Amino acid sequence: MDFQEEKGFTLIEILLSIVILTIILVSIMNFFPQMGLFNRHNLEKTEAINLAKKELVEWQNKFSKLTRVNFEYFLDYPSKSIIPEYEHSVDHNGTRYYIFEEKEPSTDYKVEVSLKKDSDLEEDLKKNSVSVDLDKLTKIHRVHVKILNDNNTLISEIYGYYLNIEE
Repeated sequence: MDFQEEKGFTLIEILLSIVILTIILVSIMNFFPQMGLFNRHNLEKTEAINLAKKELVEWQNKFSKLTRVNFEYFLDYPSKSIIPEYEHSVDHNGTRYYIFEEKEPSTDYKVEVSLKKDSDLEEDLKKNSVSVDLDKLTKIHRVHVKILNDNNTLISEIYGYYLNIEE
């Protein structure tokens, strides 16, 4: 029997092809956990964005339930008796912000809302030296909603305004 004329694969060729296929499969398999992690991160981000939008609307409604007098009184003398979620105030670059915090019961997210004391419209008018009766002016207060996870890492944020309209 002559072995030189037989056709087929040698043991070395078969082992080498198995090693190459194993390397390719292992590298492809590493993508699956990463895709799952990426999908989970996107889901968390989407939930946080939707929660931030919902919270912004809820806080705008909370502020609008107050009379203008009560709202103005809160801006001058912040108190939990007026808005129970009030936590503290912060001065940032000469501007006062009121901070409200709550834990979202349906998720593990922490919601932090800040309300700017001074009206953005009023500031712009003062910068541009426009003289108007500020008591009759509609006040526009910036509302900033942050969604934080358990580690106090920012997941999402949204800005909006509360219009404090003369009644």
